[in-house]
Amino acid sequence: MHSKAIGAATGRAGTHHRRLAPLRGRDAELELIGEALGAAAAGRGSVLLLDGPAGIGKTRLLAEATVMAGRNGLRMATGRPPSAAAPMPFAPLLGALFDGRRPLFPATVLRDLSTRADQRYWLVQGIQALIEEAALDGPLLIALDDLQWADTETLVALRTVTAALEGLPITWMLAARAGEAAADVRAALPALLLDGGRRVRLGGLDDDAVGQVVGDVLGGAASASLIGLTARARGNPFLLVELLEGLREDGMVRRERGRVDLVADGLPGRLRDAMLQRLDRLAPETAQMLRVASILRRFSIEHVAALLAASPATLLAPVEDALRADLLTDTDGQLAFRHDLLREAVATTLPASMRRTLQRQAADVLTAAGGDPLTVAAHLVASADKGDREAAARLRAAAQTLAASDAGRAADLSRQALALTFEDDPAWGGLVAETVVLLHAVMRGDEADALAATALDRLLPAEQEADVRLSLATLSLRSADKRAADNRRALALTGVSAGLRARHGALLAQNVALAGRFAEARPLLARAVAAAQACGDVRARAAVRLTEVTLEEADGRYDGALARLQHDRGRPRAIPRMVEDDALQVAHARVLAATGRLGEGLKLSSVGMARARRDHRSWLLGCWSSWRSQLLLDAGALGDAGVEAEAALALADGAAGLGTDLDGALILGRIALHTGDAKRVRSSLRRARELHACGVPMVRRHAAWLLALVAFDDGRAGDALAWLADDELPYAAPFADVTHPPMVVRMALAAGQPAIAAAAVQRAESFARGNGGNALLAGVAANARGLCHGRLDDLLEAVALLRGAGRPLVLAAALEDAADALLAAGRREAALQAAGEASDTWEQTGAIADARRMRRRLRALGVHRRAAVQVRPKQGWASLTESELAVVRLVAEGHTNRQVAQRLVLSPHTVSTHLRHAFTKLKINSRVELARIALDPELAEASAA
Repeated sequence: MHSKAIGAATGRAGTHHRRLAPLRGRDAELELIGEALGAAAAGRGSVLLLDGPAGIGKTRLLAEATVMAGRNGLRMATGRPPSAAAPMPFAPLLGALFDGRRPLFPATVLRDLSTRADQRYWLVQGIQALIEEAALDGPLLIALDDLQWADTETLVALRTVTAALEGLPITWMLAARAGEAAADVRAALPALLLDGGRRVRLGGLDDDAVGQVVGDVLGGAASASLIGLTARARGNPFLLVELLEGLREDGMVRRERGRVDLVADGLPGRLRDAMLQRLDRLAPETAQMLRVASILRRFSIEHVAALLAASPATLLAPVEDALRADLLTDTDGQLAFRHDLLREAVATTLPASMRRTLQRQAADVLTAAGGDPLTVAAHLVASADKGDREAAARLRAAAQTLAASDAGRAADLSRQALALTFEDDPAWGGLVAETVVLLHAVMRGDEADALAATALDRLLPAEQEADVRLSLATLSLRSADKRAADNRRALALTGVSAGLRARHGALLAQNVALAGRFAEARPLLARAVAAAQACGDVRARAAVRLTEVTLEEADGRYDGALARLQHDRGRPRAIPRMVEDDALQVAHARVLAATGRLGEGLKLSSVGMARARRDHRSWLLGCWSSWRSQLLLDAGALGDAGVEAEAALALADGAAGLGTDLDGALILGRIALHTGDAKRVRSSLRRARELHACGVPMVRRHAAWLLALVAFDDGRAGDALAWLADDELPYAAPFADVTHPPMVVRMALAAGQPAIAAAAVQRAESFARGNGGNALLAGVAANARGLCHGRLDDLLEAVALLRGAGRPLVLAAALEDAADALLAAGRREAALQAAGEASDTWEQTGAIADARRMRRRLRALGVHRRAAVQVRPKQGWASLTESELAVVRLVAEGHTNRQVAQRLVLSPHTVSTHLRHAFTKLKINSRVELARIALDPELAEASAA
């Protein structure tokens, strides 16, 4: 009865092979779990988060769920963080997939995953693909315990994976003590429930359940006096069982005729006293082993033997005694206390000085055994004093090991190492530099800046400080203005080498240009070119080239930008591959689109995304995804552009470090204006206002364009012009878009500001002159000129030029302008023909709001016109776009998201977004349902259409 009672309250999921005692007081929770497991067996997934304090029974419910899952034919995977003090990235997920008696996958697959580059993003993608493949073979239960100790990387990965695989038959059961979790973990937990998951808050057992536990532990019904005493446990199963066991062990209860009475007053003592009593009843060597082992959360016999300076063989009897006493569990060769409260209670029996000594000894033992650096670091933090160089060095090494996969934990470890180091220590300056970089990498900019302000400027050697500031100047999460400030501070130092100075000069010009301060960047570029040529530094020349292209784009000299982009083709590689193949290729796609070669730009984006996935470079994939959404919008593919923009936002959310959501949020707002999605317009406006409030000109210009478009759409032309006021580019198009001048002219004329209209025309014409033979730029200039000066010939010329420019949205707007001018000139038939073509063009792109506006205008002229493109219904197979159908067909055939992405040359996030939209339109929520209804002839008809 003893062991069964303890198991009923605190049994680990890893012990589900043992017979579990009845679970008391959790009927509602068990019913909910049964429904979730039944849904998985039927092909539908779900997420349940069990939340409650220590000892409340979360682990016991997970254990019961594994038993129920086995009865329902589900395969199971269980995992938990290996360490509370220093959690390992992705450990619960990896443990669930690869550990245990019957792992889902062999360890060889884990080794394959672990060697991938850019682990933070690509390891998550690998985990997602593996779980997806397993779920396609049959329903799963994935149970993860103790997530309050998980790292934020694990929680972000869980959010990404559960959202991407929501249509698969997977029951996710997650358990956490949210109230005890770190702030970042506590904030991340609710995101796991965004797609319909349920949070189950476990409270204390009610009086009936407490009475049942009393019967389980003591073998009878509780008397009134015993009921009053057990109420002090407040329904916590673990505390209740400990109390009852203490009463029984101390002889304070008596059972007669099925009734249990108290035979002594008072309590059996607080948990610490109870634990001392239990330790005293054990053999001395067992108690000593447990006290020492309480320093370690999970451990092997070898670890404890090393701490005790004993041979493992001498610990056989003590370990067996502890297992029989239900104080320890043995799971897959690892020992652990049955409950962490037990471990903590045992640890409190040690004097504080002894605990510190054992913590340091544990660090040494684990280091010698090749143990996890994070676990070692946790022991060092608990045992070290300021000035402990060895502890600081180990913490620093652990931070460096973790930096690539969990920069947040790495930053904390680096700060802890810094706290142990005196300022006159030779290692102090380097630690400051590394800590600042790590803090910035996890967006703790204010903390990093404060540290840099007090230490970095005045205490590091010049060369080292300049090198640190070079790293800061390349961090994309920081604003371009802040990056440029670091370049300037480094250039102000004396004693910096010529190569490092040249790099800072080149990056200064680049960052100033990327901030949108073009006039300021030009003289900086001239100096950077001279310095890069003088020292021959490859990295400096690479930064110079990107700055040159950026300024050519800003001035509208796209032919010149293309010439610079193609300068090194066919020649020996003179700049780093990353710059040439990544940043410059993204710029190349932009320039091709600006010069009317949109198809080439889209092809280049497809190649770039494929290369980013192949090389596992998440930041590049996010960059390409964002720009591809812009290119698709330019091509008039509004549906696909919206999906790609959503995918870019999801990618940024799922893999921090990809940059801001600037482009995706604003593109979705522009699409919403064309489609009449008022809700999306409002949400995009909120984000645009936030972005406009920042001090970086480039960001402000992008945000201002959406704000101006919305104001103009609302009939507030004056407000629209106010948003576009800019010292460097007055009332002109933002950087990297050549098609805006006609819209600026429309706004200016509506607001009665002809001078502003003339300025926009002048800019459009300068773009056209600087890129001879470009039909797109010439058409835009003719459109702006015709609007400004009321010249019909120019407007008709614009339509003729834009017909072959591959920009249907721009063409449709020009057709509207031409129709208005033709009508004013009395050429009604020609006007109606142009208006009808404009209406058809809007409809073909999916710009529903614009098409409706044109049909209303035509009706006002006495022309009733049917839609040229059949309006898609909102539900059913016919509502799916061609892109959604392509994804659905492959998924229905059993392909994974990754396989579909490879077949269709998309990102996995884009596939997930298409699939989510399709599920909504088809009113289904699982791939099983999709596979079933895919046999309907209606799908074949829709696919062939």
